[in-house]
Amino acid sequence: MSTLSIDCKFPRHTKIAPLTDAAFRLHLSALAYCREHETDGFVPESEVSTLTKHQNKKPLFKELEDARGAREDSRPLWSRSDRGKVAGWQIHGYLEWNESHAILEAKRERERVRIRDTRGAHVGANAGANRQPTLFQQNGNNEPTLPPRTDSGAPAPTRAGAPPLQVSKSKQDPDLSGNPDGDSNRARGGRGSTLPTGWAPTEADIAFAAKRGWDVGRIADEAVQFASHHTAKGTISKSWAASWITWVMQGLRFEKKDRASGAQRMSRPGPARAVQPAPPPVTDEDAPTVIR
Repeated sequence: MSTLSIDCKFPRHTKIAPLTDAAFRLHLSALAYCREHETDGFVPESEVSTLTKHQNKKPLFKELEDARGAREDSRPLWSRSDRGKVAGWQIHGYLEWNESHAILEAKRERERVRIRDTRGAHVGANAGANRQPTLFQQNGNNEPTLPPRTDSGAPAPTRAGAPPLQVSKSKQDPDLSGNPDGDSNRARGGRGSTLPTGWAPTEADIAFAAKRGWDVGRIADEAVQFASHHTAKGTISKSWAASWITWVMQGLRFEKKDRASGAQRMSRPGPARAVQPAPPPVTDEDAPTVIR
């Protein structure tokens, strides 16, 4: 969102103080218009009706065109100007205290490049995930599917040397009844357990997410993030099935919020969120606007 900043002495400036209330309001509205639309201080005549409700606007234009301040050689507050075929006024001194459209666009482009490079580095860091078992593989139609199972019921590896793919068949959370002093990672005191080593979503977990619109590839990515997040945090949970449900529902809620606001989130500490087509404009707070 664009923000217009003005000096605290702005109302007492020698060009501003003599203005009537209607002319003052028109001038301030014009400054805000120029900042919002990044016109570099140009006010189109066709847009003036949106800046003031005053019925007789000609006296207001004359006030602003005649406002020169105390110095005889000073320029008027507003000067008649044409931009191409568009008639309007140029606000004197606007670009001395406000960044031009070119500068703002250059800043936005640098921010877009920074975000793109950051995401590229994040994707590159995740490339090491190929060393870990994946939950899904491609079928003949290049569609993600559950991996085939061996005669023993365990998922078959997708490539040579890869560990077996893990998709838990248990209806209960895995490893909740293990030995607290063994490899179960169960927390003491009956408070729950950390995420078991090698955790994978059960078929019920997968079905829950798929029923709410997540495709197989999305479920696989979310499962990796779910395991990485809770392992890194050392999260204690009494029901990892319930924790997975919470993760899915949070992801859906964030997607709905992002679609409603049109915003794009640069970071995600929790479940995956929707990615919008283009990043929002990123602008710095402008320097104070002072009329000299």
